[in-house]
Amino acid sequence: MKRVVLYLVAAVVLITACNKEEEDKDVLVTGITLNRATLGLVLDDAEYGKATLTATIEPADATNKKFTW
Repeated sequence: MKRVVLYLVAAVVLITACNKEEEDKDVLVTGITLNRATLGLVLDDAEYGKATLTATIEPADATNKKFTW
């Protein structure tokens, strides 16, 4: 009986260790998309003088989402 319990404990430890290795892997960025395909700016035009671009990192669960414009 003690041997069975020992094997079960060893199996749980092994499974936990394998799952931990999976969690530690980095999720790499596969793409960055912008909310606009084109952007026109006209000097001194209040309507078109300002614009905001929003970047979306893919996949959403990427480990490092930092980027520089």
